[in-house]
Amino acid sequence: MKKTVFPLLIVLSLAGIIFSHFYYQNQVEEIANQAVNRTSPTSTASTNQEEQQQDEGTDIEIYEQGWLGNFLQLNDQQEHHVLFFGSDSLESTGSGQGWPEIVMEETSAAIDPLAIQTDLVIVDSDTISSNVTDKWLDDIIEAEPTILIAESLTLNDNSHAETIPPQESVEYLNEFFTDLKNELPELEIILVPSNPLVQASFYPIQINALNQQADSLPVHYFDHWPYWPEEPAERDLLLTNGKPNDDGQQLWADAFLEFFIDS
Repeated sequence: MKKTVFPLLIVLSLAGIIFSHFYYQNQVEEIANQAVNRTSPTSTASTNQEEQQQDEGTDIEIYEQGWLGNFLQLNDQQEHHVLFFGSDSLESTGSGQGWPEIVMEETSAAIDPLAIQTDLVIVDSDTISSNVTDKWLDDIIEAEPTILIAESLTLNDNSHAETIPPQESVEYLNEFFTDLKNELPELEIILVPSNPLVQASFYPIQINALNQQADSLPVHYFDHWPYWPEEPAERDLLLTNGKPNDDGQQLWADAFLEFFIDS
């Protein structure tokens, strides 16, 4: 009897050990599966966050293009105000848009959904003298732009009854922009020369003086003259009475866009 019971106990003990082992393994697997299920939402959230970062990265890549992209990278405020300032050369002598309007349409499309407010101030035949400072400085300050895109008004200086000497014209520009920066320290100013003419003698000398001394002004300077054709007959097709027509405005806009958003 003892010989029969003893082996039976050994068999039952082994069976209990084996059963306990498989039961324990099954419990461990269930716990592991539950843990995976609990962490799945976090994994999904992480994936969504990575996708969002990738989408944001795409926007940043767009904003990094050109001068404006660099500006937006350094200025993360959501609202920006661009003010164009200049003579009637900023308006087409034809029926089309002026180059500021063309530039901002292209710019808005490139940086969508970021919106930029745009205004245009035309000074007609005023020269870059104390008259401009007295008449227009307060208007610009009141508008509180974050970016001012200004024409040099050199053509107005040349067309005036008493031509303003090149050095004096640059000094007036420096005074005007310095006063603006004192009132609006965060303002970024982009200065462009007035449009070229077909035949002129003293006017190119004024523009050359501006090109040479632009670095001394508190502005970013963009010279668009190299984009205009040198051949007088070709250049004449872009002007009407010395001012840019529709084709001239488009050329000016295309040139500025290469600098502004690297289009």
